[in-house]
Amino acid sequence: MFKKALPSSPSAVRNVRNAGAAFIAMGSSAALFFHYVITYAPCDGPSMYPTIASGLSYTIYSPRHRRGRNIKVGDVILFDNPIFLQQGALKRVIGMPGDYVVHDPTQSPTVGGAPVLGITDAEDSTAAVHRREEPVMVQVPEGHVWCAGDSLSYSRDSRFYGPVPMALIKGKALYNGDGWFNWTSLRTPQLVPPVKYDTGPD
Repeated sequence: MFKKALPSSPSAVRNVRNAGAAFIAMGSSAALFFHYVITYAPCDGPSMYPTIASGLSYTIYSPRHRRGRNIKVGDVILFDNPIFLQQGALKRVIGMPGDYVVHDPTQSPTVGGAPVLGITDAEDSTAAVHRREEPVMVQVPEGHVWCAGDSLSYSRDSRFYGPVPMALIKGKALYNGDGWFNWTSLRTPQLVPPVKYDTGPD
């Protein structure tokens, strides 16, 4: 003989509903936090070496800088690649709207044909400079930034696909590591450029 199931008490139903609402609220808050405040993305490739290792690492970035908001020269940004669809790119900003930059050939190891210690020796670099065409200066158009990887020889960047529309910028990189992260990590200067960029008068 089967016993008739007792109806759930109103307090039990209320507790289940409250727990469900709290779970949904927490999930929504987390989604909003990761969408608008801070999130992370995997990073792989040699284009930002030595600032970022060429192996697999993870970059924490701030979506608050989406579409170029408060971006400046020297910042490392994450953006949608304008050539390879559905791929992201992580590069350093070297020119803001209105700035003049040297447009070197894509993946050139130097800027403006200048010799670089460890890449070219004195004799070869002098000959290369004399054979090289006059560097082309271009002005970054409004609503765009000019980007380059720190490892110039191994980076497809604005020298390859031109100025990057700010509409493609997903955020500003804050930290890069192997996946282990704590809040004190952001206290150490991260993603420092290998050379000092002139950002204008202070």
